[in-house]
Amino acid sequence: MRGTLQPGMQHTDGEPMPVPAANAPDLWLLAGPMERCARRFLTGLCDPGEQTVGARIEVERADLAPLPDQVRCGATVESVEGRKVWFRLEARAESGELVARGRHLRVFVRVARYDDAGQRGGEGTR
Repeated sequence: MRGTLQPGMQHTDGEPMPVPAANAPDLWLLAGPMERCARRFLTGLCDPGEQTVGARIEVERADLAPLPDQVRCGATVESVEGRKVWFRLEARAESGELVARGRHLRVFVRVARYDDAGQRGGEGTR
């Protein structure tokens, strides 16, 4: 099904996601919900025995105001390069105000290959 992926396709999480320790200044607190949004979108497009893994994420705060307790995240496919999918990400407060934006790379992998690698001590995961 991943062959149906096209730049411009969008996904928005239906429910707002909590931001852990919302008033901490660390960007990684936003990276989790933003990455999860892209993963949820691709999970529905995986072929049997396939999953995606996050390979890179870049997050930039829109301003330095305290983070809200919850964000609603959106992911837009930026490009598809074989097994690699680049996303543009956004996290918004319930008010609709932009909290953060970023880019994220996810890669389709065969789950069995990761299971086999774990049994061999981590070799062969590429």
